[in-house]
Amino acid sequence: MDEKKYFSYLDIISQLDISKNDIILVSSDILKLLIVSRENHEIFDSNKFIDTIINKIGDGGTLLFPAYNWNFCNGKTFDYYNTPSNAGALSNVALKRKDFKRTKHPIHSLSVWGRDQEYLYNLRNITSWGLDSPFDYLYKKHAKNLFIGIDYKYALTFDHYVEEKVGVDYRYFKNFEALYIDDNGLKKKKLYQMYARDLSLNIKTVINPKLDTILLENGYYKKYLINGIYFGLIDLHGAGNIMEKDIREKGGLIYPGKIIN
Repeated sequence: MDEKKYFSYLDIISQLDISKNDIILVSSDILKLLIVSRENHEIFDSNKFIDTIINKIGDGGTLLFPAYNWNFCNGKTFDYYNTPSNAGALSNVALKRKDFKRTKHPIHSLSVWGRDQEYLYNLRNITSWGLDSPFDYLYKKHAKNLFIGIDYKYALTFDHYVEEKVGVDYRYFKNFEALYIDDNGLKKKKLYQMYARDLSLNIKTVINPKLDTILLENGYYKKYLINGIYFGLIDLHGAGNIMEKDIREKGGLIYPGKIIN
């Protein structure tokens, strides 16, 4: 790929290793994409950009955007249709589209389009990252996590699924209860769980940059620089296996790091 050539935002997805019938989870910070498009006399249209992904994966594919919101953790009402995503501008565009459906967890929901939309919409997982959650689906189905404008090490989320699967000792199942307005407009108090950090330990999950090389060598990670913007593509099944083995063996690729104030 010629890194000096400008690619229209409508042509970017065609440059990536995304195929028909793929399952794609998009994690993004599109600010630089907006700026670069404008500098090259294009007006970035989020819906048209999302459509380029849909066209690439086709009707047999599934496209997901995070629609995470942490207000439920603070006792605030979750409204299935009106609670926004805290996961970026592009995710909120997807959340408002009529061809997407939101999954049900009030903290870690996803907006979904495509073949497996109904399956994911009908999940009733109580814990964010359990074996009955969309994250287990992403693992088992060899989904690809596409990162736009943000390094995967700072936006993965999927690593918490692996931590819950292993049962790390620096997280625990924490209950959250608040009012929940469902997709039928019914309002009632509900309880959900998250495998949360133990705040008394003053730690957070850290991904060692050495993981880049290991994932690249095994073909589970592809990096692109398009219009000066980082794009990353991670095979969540392959990466998940490597992370699980590392956590179990305390290999230092995924570990609890101290939070420095």
